[in-house]
This record gives sequence, structure tokens and C-alpha cells, in this order.
Amino acid sequence: MRKYLRKFAEMIAPTAYERLRRLSVLDADGGNTTDILLRYEQQVHDLSAQLDELRRENRRVVELYDLLFDRLHNENPLREAPRA
Repeated sequence: MRKYLRKFAEMIAPTAYERLRRLSVLDADGGNTTDILLRYEQQVHDLSAQLDELRRENRRVVELYDLLFDRLHNENPLREAPRA
């Protein structure tokens, strides 16, 4: 009977059935659906924090690059001195 119900569910709502099947596999690995969702929420929070840190570092690199470019442009020792 389960076999027929699975085939029927897979035929009627394949996407929902696939998601439920994945959740049941995760549930068997340790934890109920709430625990799994809480873990995913924590992972999303951690990834968001890492992304913010990468953005800050990128901003610092851009600021240093701009500073270096301006300094080389204004104080270039290879540039000829203006003639009087």
C-alpha cells in the first residue's frame, strides 16, 4: 500500500514529495524538522556574518588602493621635475 501511495504522491506533487523525502532522510540522520531548520537558520546567520566581514575587507582594500594610487600619482619619483 505504501508503494502505491508513494507513486501517487510522486505523480501528483513531485516537487513537494521530493522535499518531504529529503526531510525524512535528514530526520533519520539525527534530529527532527525543527532542529534541522534551526541548524539551517544558524548556518545562514554565520554565512551572513562572513559575507559582511568580506565586504568590510573589500572596502579596506579599495581604500588602500585609492590611497596608493593617489600617492603614486602625486609623489611619483620617476616623473620629470617641472622646468623653470
